[in-house]
Amino acid sequence: MDGWAFKGESDMSKIIGVTEVKKRRLTAGYKCYQLDYQCQGQRSFKRVVAKNMSEAGDMRTEWIKGVKKQNNHMPLSNKDYSAIWHELEVIYGKSKTREELLKIRDKYAKDPQKSDIVRDARKRNKKISCYRKVFNRMFIDDWSGRVATVKDIDEQFFDDYKYHYCYVLCRLSGWKSEQIKAKAILRQISQKRYLLKDQMEEMKQSKAWKKAKSKQKEYPMISDADMKSLLRVIKKERPDFYRIYMFMLRTGRRVEEVTLLLRKNIVFERGKFKALYVRASDAKMERRSYLETVDAGFEELLWDAYQDSECHNLPYLFLSMKHRKCDQRRLCDYLKTKSQQILGEGITNHYFRHRFLTKCGQARIPWSEISKISGLKDQKVYMDYYDHSSQEGQRKVFALTEGIV
Repeated sequence: MDGWAFKGESDMSKIIGVTEVKKRRLTAGYKCYQLDYQCQGQRSFKRVVAKNMSEAGDMRTEWIKGVKKQNNHMPLSNKDYSAIWHELEVIYGKSKTREELLKIRDKYAKDPQKSDIVRDARKRNKKISCYRKVFNRMFIDDWSGRVATVKDIDEQFFDDYKYHYCYVLCRLSGWKSEQIKAKAILRQISQKRYLLKDQMEEMKQSKAWKKAKSKQKEYPMISDADMKSLLRVIKKERPDFYRIYMFMLRTGRRVEEVTLLLRKNIVFERGKFKALYVRASDAKMERRSYLETVDAGFEELLWDAYQDSECHNLPYLFLSMKHRKCDQRRLCDYLKTKSQQILGEGITNHYFRHRFLTKCGQARIPWSEISKISGLKDQKVYMDYYDHSSQEGQRKVFALTEGIV
């Protein structure tokens, strides 16, 4: 879609990544344009002179091709070469000679962006370095001076290491990932028979060996009146953000799902809402769910967003004030700042999802309806994190059993 103009614009007034810049002293018939391009989190731009925006869009396309070609032929470091070599040895083993492996390594190293083996080698190298750091902390740092050899490891060793990591190094929040790596290292030592089975069994009985619980995030309790006052201010200042916040509040959808909604995903017939298709993707598969019924207020919000997107002939349903796709980080930063000013507590985009699911749990809404609207597929996650007990619910339980006594 580089250099692509939207259909229906005869004057070519809108092209992605091309902006007209007013400059004096230009040759008659020429204009100055700024070309924007973002690659791997780094944003770059340059200014060119062209007759019209269509020509500037073609120049941007050629510029992007050159940048990608340059990135694909960046030389690999010695660290990457050694990681690739290790990966090839794991895959081929002794079935190929050293000369054949060198040819394969050089072949894959020529195009590192498209090579799966290079990407896997880099991940493997990064993973090995992480485990090496944990091993050094456990057995090489000064604190482990009491362990002369591996045979001196006892059941108290893992408890002492947890205390050293959490309170001496002040890394209490990172103990869960550290525990996983430390356990894996000790198991490998045991498999190599450097550690006796009795020592391993004794260590497993220690308190620090038990699986660390993930720290559950605590969300502030915001009343409906305070939430209305916050949204009222946001609606005046940023009506574009207000639509997205309201959509998340009413449906419990994630911010990435809402910002990726397309205009073609919503169906209106003669100004009346018919259906809304929401695309949600995860690591395993991509799934789509749809809504067929909404209330009048929510339908009006969707209709305004639909008309705005149709007016500017853009594919996304929710647009920013600059008539572009809304940025997730800006949505989160603005919400944090504004909620801190008005409510005294900063909240993030995920708070709307948490609030929706908690409210549904308190109202005892059927799981099938919650899953269809919010897109949450794992009922266990819902029961563990969102289905909270409330005082009102406890009163209802006691009211049911009141007449028995």
